[in-house]
Amino acid sequence: MDPPAVKRAVVVNLHPGSYEVSSIPRGYVLIINVEKYESDSERKGSTLDAQRLRKLFEDLGFNVFVYKDLNSREMRRTIKNFAAMEEHKFVHTAVLVILAHGNEGEIEASDGNHVAVREVLEYFNSQKCPNLYGKPKLIIFQACRGSTIDGSYLTKDGVALRTDSTGASMSKYKNNEPLYPDFVIAYPTVAGYAAWRAEDNGAPFIRKLEEVFRKEVCSKQVDDMLRVVTKIISERPVVELEDDEKTFQTSQLESTLRKPFFLFTDGLIF
Repeated sequence: MDPPAVKRAVVVNLHPGSYEVSSIPRGYVLIINVEKYESDSERKGSTLDAQRLRKLFEDLGFNVFVYKDLNSREMRRTIKNFAAMEEHKFVHTAVLVILAHGNEGEIEASDGNHVAVREVLEYFNSQKCPNLYGKPKLIIFQACRGSTIDGSYLTKDGVALRTDSTGASMSKYKNNEPLYPDFVIAYPTVAGYAAWRAEDNGAPFIRKLEEVFRKEVCSKQVDDMLRVVTKIISERPVVELEDDEKTFQTSQLESTLRKPFFLFTDGLIF
């Protein structure tokens, strides 16, 4: 009797024309959570956000690194080293998450000094991060992009407006490739406004992002999932006071993606 024929499994892209995201691990995730500041300021509830996102991306097949309470020098070095990892050469995507105080265009480190958002992005451009060139990069910020006066049981991830500047500037490169393709950047709010965080339950933006990603990750692109988050966040007040005053928050995404970006693109055909 002839032995049964051996069936071979073939891995296929379930979303032709999209970025390939089928490596094991899918990619690497860096989470920077600044909860305690040298000024004695504390972002209570932020640890819950970091835990949610760590579990989410681990469940999605990523390797996750978490750092806490970095000062500005440590933050720059950690992001730079992460972007320069040789391991990115063998995976299909990468994620950076920063949970911190902030202001428009800048992140506040634990020492009170600022790191410019554009400086963060520069570490991942095609010159400084060639191992991720052509691969989708998701960057998530939970930080204010301005200030607001409204107060309630929630704590806003913002500080008083400042006149100082990090002095960071985009470097000039002579290069035949575009410097900043293949990014999708998720902000908790639009420029000039505060982002909110509940001390006992973390940030509404992070909570909804986790919920939507878990529900829709197999069928929706990343930018489409972020639009769902924006819709949910913008339609429901994050603060409701006794006198019927309400405070809303509208998350925002920026994208230079050149293809559809799904976090799952691989399937098996037998």
